[in-house]
Amino acid sequence: MNEFTAIALCLLPIAFAHGWYTGKKQGISNFLGFIYSKRNKQDLTCMIFPDEDTVEFVDPLEYNKKVLEGIADALGKESS
Repeated sequence: MNEFTAIALCLLPIAFAHGWYTGKKQGISNFLGFIYSKRNKQDLTCMIFPDEDTVEFVDPLEYNKKVLEGIADALGKESS
């Protein structure tokens, strides 16, 4: 076996691992940048996960309003 072939076989897994690590790090950075771009004026990001593959960004005030209305409706039905 040629020396260059042996060196290439040793360096190929190292190059792959380095590329994978760099790509993972850059992907996480891009994802966090995207989430920070969805902040409101109070610097809050509210995400809900309706299922495993879906992420929805919602306004925290609207979400809280819907939750409180749901609680009020449930209490109203329970008391009548």
